[in-house]
Amino acid sequence: LIWFTSFRCFTFFITTKNWVIYYKYKWTYYTIESEWQHIINPTASDDDKKHNWFIANNTKYGNRHFVYKLFGAICFIGFIICLLSLIPMHVTMYQTQNSDNLQIDTEWILSSTAVIMFTTFIPLVFYVIIAIKTPLFHDNFYIHWESK
Repeated sequence: LIWFTSFRCFTFFITTKNWVIYYKYKWTYYTIESEWQHIINPTASDDDKKHNWFIANNTKYGNRHFVYKLFGAICFIGFIICLLSLIPMHVTMYQTQNSDNLQIDTEWILSSTAVIMFTTFIPLVFYVIIAIKTPLFHDNFYIHWESK
């Protein structure tokens, strides 16, 4: 249970950190792009800022506190779902150990394992996608390097 909890905390922090780096990079890129377009065409900048997701949602998904709360809630819900899926598996194992009948209910064990795998791999897949989509850049403090 300690390993399970620490792994969930690790995926929460690494995913959140990489999301903030990715979002800030994209927000900076599109903000700078819209600034030079504004110099060429003053009416184009207002339309681009309204239609660009990164610029429009900077106060929400660019805010570190909001992202910590959002990802924390998602990881906590996944953790609770995993714990709830472990209950039938442990009940089945306990009943098997305390009875003379050695028939194990594999459906409960397989469904619990599937739920655990599904809720574990979703944050990992999200992390990998964000790490791949974040472009390489010259980083004096090696912030991006440590996240890969």
